[in-house]
Amino acid sequence: MRKFRMFENFNNIKIGTKLFLSYLLIVFLPLLLVGVLLISNMTKMAVENAIREASVNVDRAYTRINEVMKILMDVSYKLQMDKNLETLLFTDYKSSQEFFENHYQYIEFNSLINLYSSEIKEIKIYSENDTLFETGQFLKVTPEVQNSEWYKKVQEAGSRICWQYLFDKNKNGYFLCLTRLLKANLFPIRDMGTLVISINSDYLYSLMKSEPYDIFFCDDRGNIIAAKDRDMMGRNIQESPIADIQDKDDDIWQIDYLGNPSRAIVKTFEPGIYNGKFKIISIVPVSHIKKQAYDAAFLGIVIILSSLLLALLLIVVFTKAIGTRIRRLSQDMHIVAAGNFDIKPSVSGDDEIGRLARDLGTMVGGIKKLIDENNQINIQKNQLAIKQREIKLKLLANQINPHFLFNALETIRMNAHRKGDEEIAEVVMLLGKIMRKTMEASNELIPLESEMDLVKSYLKIQKFRYQDRINYDIYYENEEFRNCKVLSMTIQPIVENAIVHGLEYKQGEGNISIGIVQKDGFLVITVEDNGEGMSKERLREVYQSLNETEDVPGKRIGLKNVHQRIKLFYGDEYGLKIYSEKDRGTRVEMVIPADR
Repeated sequence: MRKFRMFENFNNIKIGTKLFLSYLLIVFLPLLLVGVLLISNMTKMAVENAIREASVNVDRAYTRINEVMKILMDVSYKLQMDKNLETLLFTDYKSSQEFFENHYQYIEFNSLINLYSSEIKEIKIYSENDTLFETGQFLKVTPEVQNSEWYKKVQEAGSRICWQYLFDKNKNGYFLCLTRLLKANLFPIRDMGTLVISINSDYLYSLMKSEPYDIFFCDDRGNIIAAKDRDMMGRNIQESPIADIQDKDDDIWQIDYLGNPSRAIVKTFEPGIYNGKFKIISIVPVSHIKKQAYDAAFLGIVIILSSLLLALLLIVVFTKAIGTRIRRLSQDMHIVAAGNFDIKPSVSGDDEIGRLARDLGTMVGGIKKLIDENNQINIQKNQLAIKQREIKLKLLANQINPHFLFNALETIRMNAHRKGDEEIAEVVMLLGKIMRKTMEASNELIPLESEMDLVKSYLKIQKFRYQDRINYDIYYENEEFRNCKVLSMTIQPIVENAIVHGLEYKQGEGNISIGIVQKDGFLVITVEDNGEGMSKERLREVYQSLNETEDVPGKRIGLKNVHQRIKLFYGDEYGLKIYSEKDRGTRVEMVIPADR
């Protein structure tokens, strides 16, 4: 009860007070609270999102680099077990021709490079076999090589994998290389040689360039192997803006990067047991974080301003709605005053306007109820008039004694038959058939085939009368249409109209065509003649007469009765359609449902 009283009291408050309370409670205070919380949390969320994104990028870079290193490791294991390579390296060659013949037959290096063309730049083996001839893939271990730091490190590591960042004179650049001794399988005491597999630097750069923040991939000596900034590749970390975090372990560190406070995310990993730690370092500038915070705060301000504007718009709309309710109530009253009672007042509410609308609705409902009752009485009167007309037709049909007519016709037919005049006997039989079907006619549905029997009987009589002046044909699009149900005595009047008004005074041969087809889901029965036809003015008069409710003396009513019977039985969308041209004939289409 208190709740209802509260709403009732609210409806009794002045409109200005309602607007102020609605704005204060529904708009201003909630949006003010949301705005304060939104702006205060945006900076923190932006920092967390930036660091989280950078951490994901570091993990993604680690996964990709680790996959490349695993590919090189698998290649080295495969070459370690390659007996053809071992034979090639341990053979004492007598001539350069012998070496190059064996070298050309060995295609494993090229196959692996083609297979991993994106990841592998080059595969080389340094051998101590003096009979080998140097190529781009097979090199001799010279004193210079033996004294090099990288070669000594490989010797110390033995058969273990050792990753080194080496300078290639031929390529004029640094490459991250997998180096290891290849132990012989056929000659266990000896070494096959020193394997060097170079990673494609362009591929490492492609892994870094799409990252949103600056990112570096460094080895245990501080060499920058790959970076988002390609100019940093090949340099030492001590010569870069991230020199302060060379010795830092996995964590998020605060550093000064290019003069700006930044966060550095460090991830270390060891791809081989004879290596130091590799590092992946991602830099997130604090300025970027602040920019995200500012963007978020700006978004919050935009949301608040938009909400306040929406609230203001709501107030305007609310004020306008009151005026609209009054105008709508006034329009409803004008409509009722004009005599239209088929409306329902569109104004609701419990204020003065709402009560007026309800009173108007009650009044309109009472008036409409009286009108409906009056209309119902009129409908009943019309139905009674229709029934009376049907009774009148039946009385007219019953004015002649059916038994007398049938007996007289049968006597005439039998006399004609005894005298050998079969044609007259048949015509009399057809006439009796027509009269019987006419007297049996009702508003019940009969098979189309039965109705067409009546039409055929009528046409045969007319054929007997006019001889060769009248010909006819009947066409079924589908034999199943013969079983369709139609109203009795609907087709014969159309055929009679075609003969009487179209062919009776026609000079020359007259043709009547009856077609039963299906169009757009309707059953269309067409009666077409090549008779005199009608002018446009006469056709217009015929169409007007089809819908006249009263019979006009002197006018034929056959087509009108058929048309109105069809509309009364099936509905207003069904009936007769007439097409005619002067001296070119007439076509009448009877449209009825196809599923009856």
